[in-house]
Amino acid sequence: MFFSSFKIIHFIGIGGIGMSAIAELAYELGYVVQGSDIRKNNNLIRLEKKGISINIGHLGNNIKTAEVVVYSSAIDHRNPEIIEANASEIPLYSRAEFLSILMKDKRSITISGTHGKTTTTSIIGQLLQDDAIDPTVVSGGIMNINNSNLIFGNGDWMVVEADESDGSFLILPSEISIITNIDNDHLDYYKSMKLLKDAFIKYANNTPENGCLIVCIDDEGVQSILNDIKVKRLISYGFSEKANYQVSFIKTSLLGSIFSVKCNLPDTYLDEEFFIPMHGDHNINNAIASIVVARILSIDIKKIKNKLRYFPGIQRRFTKIGDKNGVIYFDDYAHHPKEIQSVLSAAKKIKHNKIVTVFQPHRYSRIIELYDGFCESFKETDYLLIAPIYSAGELILENITNRTIANDIKFIDKDCIKYFMDNKNLKILLKSIVKNGDIVIFIGAGDISSIAREIVQDI
Repeated sequence: MFFSSFKIIHFIGIGGIGMSAIAELAYELGYVVQGSDIRKNNNLIRLEKKGISINIGHLGNNIKTAEVVVYSSAIDHRNPEIIEANASEIPLYSRAEFLSILMKDKRSITISGTHGKTTTTSIIGQLLQDDAIDPTVVSGGIMNINNSNLIFGNGDWMVVEADESDGSFLILPSEISIITNIDNDHLDYYKSMKLLKDAFIKYANNTPENGCLIVCIDDEGVQSILNDIKVKRLISYGFSEKANYQVSFIKTSLLGSIFSVKCNLPDTYLDEEFFIPMHGDHNINNAIASIVVARILSIDIKKIKNKLRYFPGIQRRFTKIGDKNGVIYFDDYAHHPKEIQSVLSAAKKIKHNKIVTVFQPHRYSRIIELYDGFCESFKETDYLLIAPIYSAGELILENITNRTIANDIKFIDKDCIKYFMDNKNLKILLKSIVKNGDIVIFIGAGDISSIAREIVQDI
């Protein structure tokens, strides 16, 4: 191990969804782990229960015993712990740099794409839970299988969600690489779709000669870069007739989705029916990508079916959080127009009277960048309630509010679009709108999840 000469590792921003996973991984590998963050959250509580020391607030003194410092992408050079590490000549590594070093001792599967990374990573982790494989899984979400974003295994394989938001996925080693889709997100970093696609081309071509690249052929973004991919072994999946693993949708219910898959590769025969307790074509595609990986690693088809059937899901991915008075409440992390469309499309397939969506816009930069998309992404809902914008630390812009967005939303009767300023207003709105047989979906990447649970508990 590269860090064999060090023992104490400090993580700046340890409570983040990405940082907490690799901090826990370092702890499981035997390092003394400590960290800091600006506020307490569930990730910190989980780490503290393991005995990891955590400071609330960033101070130079926090790293006085550290031999290595790891920082998240949210931390800038003015952070007092970064300044102290540089002054004390303590080695500094970004999250991705540190993770890539930990991965060098493993055979790696990485999952990239604008949408679906977390779900696909978690399903693969579920399918590979086998004594012969026993993988380590680093996910960008909390997996219900163990209420953590890390599964620590002793096998040779490591399954890692590859974050493209800051280009750091390009430094991760990967024997089996997946691209779920390519969409117009994180353009604040990439500046253009061309540069974003260039990054995915580089990621794809980083796949070694003895490796495999798996792509969703349904996605237009993926289709647009295929001619630039020079990987020796490429496997496609999707609903398209061009897919090597082709899926056809059969049936949906409140419990999940049944679908069939055929494989047209000359060295692989597959014609099977599967069930997964999730909804939406996007999640069926995530399941197909995972099936491809499991087949490459020679997992028995009966085991694949069984593990898919009992996949426990990921928190905040169309998660059922309540069922009261004939109304079903869901919570979802969707914060991009295409994600919102996918979630509402999935909800539409469940028996219901009305779909009522509670949307919390996230980040002014994302709202501005994708404004027209947001205004057109709610056509599958019957009512839309818009929360105040969650700035995520960005400068507040007075000319863009939830009222502005409400006025510009398309394809919904204006009487069915409301904006609210606090939880009390939201409760009043929901009580006046929601009836027996309705579905309510809380959507967003800010604190809407905790608001949703409070509302459902009290309503």
